[in-house]
Amino acid sequence: MTDAVSKPFRRSAVRPLARRALLRALVAAPFAALAGCRTWQPDPIDLTAADWQSHRGLAVWKPAGADLEWTGEFLAASAPPRRAYIQFAKGPLTLVEARSDGDRWRANRPGFPPIGGSRGVPDRGVWTALLRVLAGGAPGDPWDWTGSIEGEWRLEHRTTGEWLMGTRLP
Repeated sequence: MTDAVSKPFRRSAVRPLARRALLRALVAAPFAALAGCRTWQPDPIDLTAADWQSHRGLAVWKPAGADLEWTGEFLAASAPPRRAYIQFAKGPLTLVEARSDGDRWRANRPGFPPIGGSRGVPDRGVWTALLRVLAGGAPGDPWDWTGSIEGEWRLEHRTTGEWLMGTRLP
């Protein structure tokens, strides 16, 4: 009687398949890296330039599905044609930074990879809706915009309950 330990090792049919898959991955990886798409890297902006209108103030943000509200300072700026920039910070920590330039946009949050695109600013939350408002457009459905960026304002999602409200500082 032989036990399982003394049986000679048999190569299974799975091992050649795994080798082929690994070989294909190694051959395809350099081509995928060369052909991969890259997120738009925006040029640095000078918010003190004559074509930029900047608004600073205080804001309160309630993310969708959250019980907590975030308070902080906001900087919102816009310039023709259809350029916008937003920064929401709590002290020295920037919580959200987003910008758009025509149909291209990009948003950053600490701890998350940057997101962006080149097919118009989508409905990806309150920050992209605010980018659309700053660029001179409507926030889009299902967002409600009340007030003016030059005074008190509120942006609210009718379905999720996410909202952002702010007031401009003199």
